[in-house]
Amino acid sequence: NPLFIEEILRMLIDGGSLVRGERGWHLASPTFEIRIPDTIHSLLAARLDLLPPLERRVTQDAAVMGRVFWLGALLATDSLNAAEAAAVLERLQERELVEERAPSSLAGEREFIFKHALVREVAYSTLPKAARSDRHLRFARWLQGSATQGRDKFLEVLAYHYEQAWRYRFETGDKDPHLARQAIAALRAAGARALSLRTLPEARRLHERALAVLRNAGLEEDVVLLLELLTGRSEVVKWMSQPAVLLEDTEMVLRLAPAVGRDDLLARAWLNRAFAEYLHERLEASEEALGRALQLFADLGDRQGEAEALEVLGRVTEGLRGTLSKAHVAYRKAMELYRQLQDGQGLARTMAYLGRSLLDGGDLEEARRVLAEGLALARAHHERISEAKCLMGLAVLAHLAGDSPASIRRHEETIALVQELGDAVGAAAVRRHLGMHYLRQRRVDEAEREMRAAYALYREHAPDEPAFILRGMAEVLLARGDLLAAADHAERALAGIAPEDPVGLATYGATLGRIRAAQGRGQEAEELFRRSLELLEKSEYRVDLALTLYKYGDALRLLG
Repeated sequence: NPLFIEEILRMLIDGGSLVRGERGWHLASPTFEIRIPDTIHSLLAARLDLLPPLERRVTQDAAVMGRVFWLGALLATDSLNAAEAAAVLERLQERELVEERAPSSLAGEREFIFKHALVREVAYSTLPKAARSDRHLRFARWLQGSATQGRDKFLEVLAYHYEQAWRYRFETGDKDPHLARQAIAALRAAGARALSLRTLPEARRLHERALAVLRNAGLEEDVVLLLELLTGRSEVVKWMSQPAVLLEDTEMVLRLAPAVGRDDLLARAWLNRAFAEYLHERLEASEEALGRALQLFADLGDRQGEAEALEVLGRVTEGLRGTLSKAHVAYRKAMELYRQLQDGQGLARTMAYLGRSLLDGGDLEEARRVLAEGLALARAHHERISEAKCLMGLAVLAHLAGDSPASIRRHEETIALVQELGDAVGAAAVRRHLGMHYLRQRRVDEAEREMRAAYALYREHAPDEPAFILRGMAEVLLARGDLLAAADHAERALAGIAPEDPVGLATYGATLGRIRAAQGRGQEAEELFRRSLELLEKSEYRVDLALTLYKYGDALRLLG
């Protein structure tokens, strides 16, 4: 290990056992016995023990800040003057423990970095918990006052140090509720920034760390703070296809918010509840929750909340009622409010859903225009959820236009983005779409690969059986000529469709009808297609109607 050898030599030099003479390096005494520690950790600890007390203290102070630290922070966390601290840092650079780095990430501050991360780790481990807590707190306060330019990028660092300051205080037996509240506030601010940047897994972790501090500090009796934290987490997990967490959090907020007079939290809980019910495909419960949310937002004069509720209303109306024209009205109302509020993220998100809805309705040119505009807006405002939705819509349009390379490229871009967002269920849905594209291109092996990957991904993160993937797998098995397995998958998929979902019943029924035709069961196939076409002719889903007619024609060809 080169680092191990390097540190052995440095330890010997620091301890005066290895010296440089006229003829090069040599041992200070020919009888000197070299004792080499067993591990690199022990070796570094031994080397730090040889440092003069002031240098060791500065090394420990710097280690609290992280691998990167600043001269000004050292002055704030210790009683050193500037000249004294600068001199110590010069000696530490000579010992090759730290090095100065330019340009500094903090304007006007000299920035340093530990040469090896392990040096910082070992130095930190030598501090008792009480000292760690004190130094983390001092550094957090210094950073809060110093990082005035580009402050947002340091919010997560600030949250970490306030959290660590409280954690080590707690581990010494002091719950320190005041410090706990500071840590919670810092974690919430960092979580809000992560949500705005759509780094959803990190946003969720930050909110959950804040909840952990609250519970461990014994602050659960502060009902308002608890409900605010639960609402914050709900605002994150709803974009991660996590309805179970959403239902649990909103249940508590709905139960407790009226007693503390927080109608704003109550309104958001009803909105997030509607979102969870939508994800579970429960129409009546979703519409009831939306109605309550819209009324509360109107009473509060909360136009932002009203815009978000109209956006969700569009999704519910489209996805669960199957009424595209009414969904378009809700989307366009939401878009107008977002424009008035100058909310680029909300506008991009709603345009993404409107574009997909226009596509489903068969207005392909308008869908392409809206999706392209939505994609540009999403990228300009870092609205990654909308970016993924627009990319997926453009992938489908490329598929319908017969542009396979463009469709595959858009699908793969979407998969990568959705995975970054931490939405495993969403990634499974996109993989299923990509599998269907491969199948239409007669690339059956690639289609099956994507279907199986989608199924495994979905089952890893959701308890129910994915009807949409079963249907796709049925189509793949049909292409392979495995009619019994294809029929089994199609029947299971159709059984998973709710009776109030006519478009789902129609499209899944058509898949089973195509398989029945291949099995030579003509009467059953005719009946399935008759029902499917009857349902779709009453709907506004023109693309699904066209695809079902295509399948019907193929079935008639098979039946002769």
